Amino acid sequence: MGDDLVWVGWTLIRPVVSPVELGTSLPALLTTISQCIQDDLPRPEWADWTIDRAVLEGARRGAAPDSTVMAVALPSFEVDALLSQLRIPRDSSLDLMRRREAAHGEPVGFEVVGIESDLALHSWHCHGYADQALAELSLTLNERGLLANAEDAQAVRDWMLQLPSDQTPKEIPWTFIALIPDWTALTVRRSRGLVPAIAHRGKVGCSVARHGAQFQPYSNPVPARHVFHAEHPRGALCPH
Repeated sequence: MGDDLVWVGWTLIRPVVSPVELGTSLPALLTTISQCIQDDLPRPEWADWTIDRAVLEGARRGAAPDSTVMAVALPSFEVDALLSQLRIPRDSSLDLMRRREAAHGEPVGFEVVGIESDLALHSWHCHGYADQALAELSLTLNERGLLANAEDAQAVRDWMLQLPSDQTPKEIPWTFIALIPDWTALTVRRSRGLVPAIAHRGKVGCSVARHGAQFQPYSNPVPARHVFHAEHPRGALCPH
């Protein structure tokens, strides 16, 4: 499966206590890239990932030392369709994806995500689909609350998009990503002379105040920050 993935970038992850509103099929602790659910962590100015690992690591040490750097990868067969749907003519956050550099390392799991025009990510868990989707597709989540492989993630994504109109997710591009432990990704890239891969997009330091917040270290895990709205068809709605 590693040869079927391409690099997207890096992100910070801190497991959160699974919100009970998201279903009984989730494990006690949930790993997600979406800041709709996990606590706000340092991010680049726009995207929910960065192509400059060194900048992200500096932000992690300074503002969230208990978080973990994870490499983000995308199945290669999803790249063309996703870039077409995003319709972003030029944003350096997409440069690694555009280069289609093969990703290596063993993913800890896959997450179905929706991508806003500002490259913020929503999780499929934002809509509380897990219990129904897993039952109907005869799938399970791993101990992190992630799907085991790209095939399972694709099945969940396709299932979501064919739901009745009053249950479908937000109308944005939906795909699925792999989260790979940073040390395995970095080892491969260093062995190939690919670190650093691309210069950061001209800004010194990471804009850790993306949402206007000052980031302070937290203990691991922390409660989810998801905002729930009973009037939403699925009972859960992202706050942005």
